[in-house]
Order: sequence, then structure tokens, then C-alpha cells
Amino acid sequence: MNELRAIYDDLVKQYGNATDTVHTFCDKGTDHTYIDFYAHHFARFKDKVDLLEIGVMTGGSFLLYSKYFKDRKNSLVRP
Repeated sequence: MNELRAIYDDLVKQYGNATDTVHTFCDKGTDHTYIDFYAHHFARFKDKVDLLEIGVMTGGSFLLYSKYFKDRKNSLVRP
């Protein structure tokens, strides 16, 4: 299991509803699961990039990225 998936799973246990993670936490690790793709591509930038996320549904992905990129600046723009 990769680090991003482990963080996601822990956050879902804390803040989400296991039967409806899309609407109660975020959709990054659900059936369409981009989480493995993100983990692969984000790994090389983990200590080198600041993150700006534009758009939010529940704020879960922002929390996920804030924990993953924990030593970086993370900003959220909510239209």
C-alpha cells in the first residue's frame, strides 16, 4: 500500500462514511481510484512543490494533500 492510500484510508475512517466516501469525504480513492496514479506522479514532487487546489466538494482531498505534502504550503481556492 502506498503512503497516499494509507493517509486516505485513515482520513476516511476519521471523517468519512465507508458506504459513501464520495459525498462524505472525497472521491480520490473510490471506484475510479486516481489515488495510485496520484501517488506515482506526486512522489517525485513531495518535498519540492507547493499545492494549489481549485474547487472543492467536501474538502477531503485538500486535507489528504495537506497531510501528504505536510512540509509544503497548501492553498485552496473555493469558487
